Amino acid sequence: MITTEEDTSIAPSVSNTMFNMLEEAERFKDTRENMEWANPVLEKSYYMNMIDNSPKMLCLIRMIEQCFLNFEKLLVFSQYQETLDAIERIITNVNITTGLPLEDESQPLKRKLKRNVDFFRLDDTMSVSLGQSVVDSFNSSSDAPVLLISTKVGALGIDLSSSQKIVLFDVCWDNTWDNHAVFRSFRYGQTKPVSIYRFVMDNTIESKIFQRVSARTSMFKSLKEEKKNFVDKEDFSEYCQPAHNMSALASPIPTTFQCDTFLGKVMSSEPRLRKYVQAINEYESLYIELLDELTSQDQTASKQKYDQDFSDFTSSEARKSSNYSTSSYEESNQSGSTSTESYVDDYDDTDEEEEDFNDEE
Repeated sequence: MITTEEDTSIAPSVSNTMFNMLEEAERFKDTRENMEWANPVLEKSYYMNMIDNSPKMLCLIRMIEQCFLNFEKLLVFSQYQETLDAIERIITNVNITTGLPLEDESQPLKRKLKRNVDFFRLDDTMSVSLGQSVVDSFNSSSDAPVLLISTKVGALGIDLSSSQKIVLFDVCWDNTWDNHAVFRSFRYGQTKPVSIYRFVMDNTIESKIFQRVSARTSMFKSLKEEKKNFVDKEDFSEYCQPAHNMSALASPIPTTFQCDTFLGKVMSSEPRLRKYVQAINEYESLYIELLDELTSQDQTASKQKYDQDFSDFTSSEARKSSNYSTSSYEESNQSGSTSTESYVDDYDDTDEEEEDFNDEE
């Protein structure tokens, strides 16, 4: 075997990597030993692979079941590899309803899902070619309605218009990634309505992140509409204030879901969700500033100002259209006479050339 300089330079790097991995393993072991105080709490109530451990997981499992029953496809986005691992571990170890009961049976069909058979997964550990094959298999398959996707890997450049349901399982500091993820399904070629569901755990750091992201997006929209290219002290201090409480923006959980029958079936299939779900919000409503609500006088004044501006605009456009029509008519007449004269001159020159040619003969 011939050893090159490149080979010898890699060897120390590999040994250092292995040493770092051993250090991380020892540090993790020490951390677990230092958390023995939590064992009395967890030993009695916590069991592995139980969907009751997480309301998010419980809601997701019920959505997956409804997708199997309704023959709809579901995209599950998460920005964390560990979260995708946890979801895959649950759906491969828990019996999930995948079909209605047969004629001679009373219980619905249930089974543990298998990867690349009942669901697919796309993450940053895959090569480009393998990832594209996963996308093609998901779009063409009618038996595997679920695709687990890493947000930053599957949010750009792929077409998943065969899906109709999207779950954003966690919150990202930069909601641009989430917006790109949504447009994997809601895009050209989509022929069915698309529903997006974002899971946010209340009273956790996740809800704080989501409130901050919503406040930042709301500020950006307001600055863009007002055509400002700066942020003054008042705007910045308002951004630094505690965000609005989500419960203040929340709508009461409805008893019927006429606008979203899919969510209604999910809620009715699992009574415990009414205990776990704190609120159901429309995403766009989170951009509404509660303190900026208009009074009746403000609404009347705004309506009058709008009517006046619209009237001025239509009058201005009408005058522009009239001036344009008059000038266009005059220009066309002038250009028409010029072209006629030019044509006559050209014709006369031709006649003279023909006469000269006949004289020469």
